[in-house]
Amino acid sequence: MSAAANRGTRGAPCPASPRDRSSATTLGGLYVRVLVGDNDRESFPLDPKLTEEQAEQRKELVADLAVRLRASPNVTRDAIVALLERAAVHEGRALRDVIAAVDVICKGGARAKVVPGGASVPKQVSIQQFGQLWTSGELARMYPDHVKPKRSVEQDVYRFDRHIYPIAGHVPVAAFTLDDAERVMRALPAMSPASRRHIAQLLRRLMAMAVFPCRLVAANPLPRGFLPKLGPAKAKACLYPDEDARLLASTRDPAVLASRCAPTTRAQPSSQSPWRTAGARPGWPTERAIDRA
Repeated sequence: MSAAANRGTRGAPCPASPRDRSSATTLGGLYVRVLVGDNDRESFPLDPKLTEEQAEQRKELVADLAVRLRASPNVTRDAIVALLERAAVHEGRALRDVIAAVDVICKGGARAKVVPGGASVPKQVSIQQFGQLWTSGELARMYPDHVKPKRSVEQDVYRFDRHIYPIAGHVPVAAFTLDDAERVMRALPAMSPASRRHIAQLLRRLMAMAVFPCRLVAANPLPRGFLPKLGPAKAKACLYPDEDARLLASTRDPAVLASRCAPTTRAQPSSQSPWRTAGARPGWPTERAIDRA
């Protein structure tokens, strides 16, 4: 098959050679196979909605991006694979964001050291570097009007180090997508819904700060519905009037009696709801009489 070179790739050092790219058609659709390292090839499925001409152009684009990323000393194999996976299937703005992320990486490197005390966050930071700027207090120093110092920093550092950085820490902030966040959530071990929600909140807050005030990306890739639900609240027990009366009648401990008879902050019954002669207290979900025996 003839391949038409994609002229939309910015800053590509040279067009991909046939050695860098091969393609095939399977029962599942088209895919492109490119070099991601020395004698190391990886296959990336293409969007099945693409026409034959669009598929050829996309193969050229993916191959050119792979050439540029392999030539950069600041990007790992995992980062190359993650970026090329998105370049193979994304369209429109999402695809442009991937190309822009490759530009940033190849120019300065997403793993370049961030110098403390800077005036702003460099656009080539990775998720791990950006998270460390947050937990270390650097973001609060840079943007005191919009980022507050973290109070639960020790617990959040643990969550980042244990659950987020091993999965998505290498991904550039400019290329981070909902797919990356879902990979983090799928990799979590068994834990409570509240703990899962806390990790998701860290990711969403981190990307919200990337939008503003840091202005690293145009929009937050994590929607509001990304946060897991907490589930039903735990049931709370309370004494019914007859049980309260039996408890008071059965105890001789002055401390218990004093605590049970102490004034409470419960709202007083209105004049429309006088205490019933049967002994039931207003506001209780029952009208059973108190057993005074």
